[in-house]
Amino acid sequence: MATREDLPRRIRRLVVLADASPRSRAALEAAADLASRHGAELVGLFVEDEDLLRIARMPFAREVGSTSATTRPMDPRQMERLLRAQAGEIRRFLASLENRFALRCSLRVARGQAVAEVLAVAGPEDLLVVQRRGWAALRGGPGAIARRLVEEPRLTVMVLPGSQPRATQPVLALFEDRETGPRSLEVASFLARSDSRGLTVLLPPQAEGAGEELSRAASRWLDRHGLVAEIQQASGPLAATLAQTARRTRAQAVVVHRQSPILADEVGRRLLEALDTPLVVVS
Repeated sequence: MATREDLPRRIRRLVVLADASPRSRAALEAAADLASRHGAELVGLFVEDEDLLRIARMPFAREVGSTSATTRPMDPRQMERLLRAQAGEIRRFLASLENRFALRCSLRVARGQAVAEVLAVAGPEDLLVVQRRGWAALRGGPGAIARRLVEEPRLTVMVLPGSQPRATQPVLALFEDRETGPRSLEVASFLARSDSRGLTVLLPPQAEGAGEELSRAASRWLDRHGLVAEIQQASGPLAATLAQTARRTRAQAVVVHRQSPILADEVGRRLLEALDTPLVVVS
């Protein structure tokens, strides 16, 4: 029987775009659990926002107190100290995860813009983890950074909602064709726990005969790698069925290939973004 290490493109690092928020710590912890199960490395990436620092240096820049609601001049030196303190907090948390999960952890600190710095660190063999509503660009609004990273063709990206992955629930993978489907199954099998209910594979609506052939292709891939999954075929609109299946199974994650027509359709994207489930977009 093949092991997970035999998969064609094994994920070797989990790269988490991190800050010092509770949500970010939860994302780092979830990534550490996943990395420890596969011998992968965990890399935290903390980006010091160059745009924010540039604004802080401007003489007219003001900030509003979180409790007093009064305005005061922005102090660039205070901003620098705050960023150093946040990086230190993340570094200490990663050290605790390294001891707790017995894995390799490291922190990269970069100054610039989040997307450019991520692209300088993460590659095709990495799983990039970002918060859906974290890392909002000053001019982009909530989730802007996550949306831009999902569009990068060489990255595999996990977008976390407010809640964390349900580790004991199945991973739901979309297998749309024989070209992109296997890669989606590779990533889905990495995410699925060996002691859980495993994988659920969803096939798109097909004419009679074509659907059976696609199901056989998915089954052959699973058998070749010693994996078991429940295979279902959508009978209605694919995006709506995918969303409904994710809710019904309380899926740990939903895995979709970047070339899926769902991601090119505004309605499909909105259905996936509304899910309280991590979305993994596979390259």
